[in-house]
Amino acid sequence: MIRVLVLGYGPMGLALTQGILEHPQLATLVGVFPWSLHPDERYYARESSEQAFRWFLQKHHLPVIQAPSVNHFEFIRQLEQLQPDLVLVGSWGEIIQPHVLAIPEIQFINCHPSLLPYHRGANPYTAVLLANESQTGITYHLMDQGIDTGPILLQRAYAIETIDTGGSLRDKAAREARLSVKELLEQWASDTLILTQQPPGSGSYDRLPHNLGELNWGMDPGDMDRYLRALYPWFPIRGCIKGRLFEFASGRLTHTKSRDSLKASGTVLAQSFHHIRVATCDPDYQVQLNLPRLCCKPASLSRLLASFLLRRGQQFSSIR
Repeated sequence: MIRVLVLGYGPMGLALTQGILEHPQLATLVGVFPWSLHPDERYYARESSEQAFRWFLQKHHLPVIQAPSVNHFEFIRQLEQLQPDLVLVGSWGEIIQPHVLAIPEIQFINCHPSLLPYHRGANPYTAVLLANESQTGITYHLMDQGIDTGPILLQRAYAIETIDTGGSLRDKAAREARLSVKELLEQWASDTLILTQQPPGSGSYDRLPHNLGELNWGMDPGDMDRYLRALYPWFPIRGCIKGRLFEFASGRLTHTKSRDSLKASGTVLAQSFHHIRVATCDPDYQVQLNLPRLCCKPASLSRLLASFLLRRGQQFSSIR
C-alpha cells in the first residue's frame, strides 16, 4: 500500500486527492496540505475553487497539515511523522528546495498541466492559448532542482477546442489528473514506470508578458478571440479612454451585422452598467467587455464611476 501526501491548490489539488481516495486498494492518503493554508497565501482561501477543495477535505475528514513552508523544518518534521512514500504535487506555488527533495525514501512527483518539455512555468493554461496550440495535456514527472524539468513518468494529451478558456483548460487538466492517478499508482506499485529524461535545453518556459490584458484593437478577430479566452479567469482586460484606465472582468468576441460596426476599431458602440460593446477592425465582429470598473478607485465606487464615464462613441487609446 502506497502512502501518499498531497500538496495542492484548487481543482488540481482536489483532483489528485479524489483520484487517490477512489483507489483505496492502491494507496492511502496520509495528509493534504492545501495552498490556502500556507501562511503567506491565505487570501487564496476566498477563491471558489480553493473553497471547494477545503470543503471536500472537511466533509471527508481528511488529515490536513500545515507548515510555514514546504521548505521549513516543520514540514520536514511532519513528513517524518507521516512517512509518505510519495508526495503528489498539483499547482503548488513554491519551488521545493533540494534539501526537501533529497529526503530519503520519499519521492516527489509533480502533475504539471502541459505536455512537457513544452510550456513549463506557472500558468500553462494561458500560455498554450497564446501560443495557438491545438492540444495540451498533463505530465507527471519526478521533481528535481529545475522548474518542471525532471524525468517524465506519464503524460495524457487532449485537444484544445475553439471555445476553451484558460479556466476550462484548468478544469480539463484536473479531470485528466483525477482519471490518470490510478495508472500512475499502479505503475509505481509494480515498479513499471518508465522514466523519460527531458533533453537539456529542450522545450519552453513561459514568462507571460508584462502588458498581458491590454488589447491591440488592430488585432485579427480570431487572434483577439483566442487572446480573450486565454486571459479568463485570471487576468483582467485593460483599456484607456481619455487618459482614464478601465478594467473589465472578461470579454468575448461576438458576430454582428450591425452598421455600428463600421466605426473605427476600439470605438465604444454601446454601454451599460454591466458591459460595453466595442468595434474591431472587422465590421462583422465586435467585442463585449464585461463588468467595467475604473482603476485606482475604491471598489465601492469603481463600477459606478465606470458607468458614468464610459460613453458611446469614445475610443480606446494605447496605455502609456
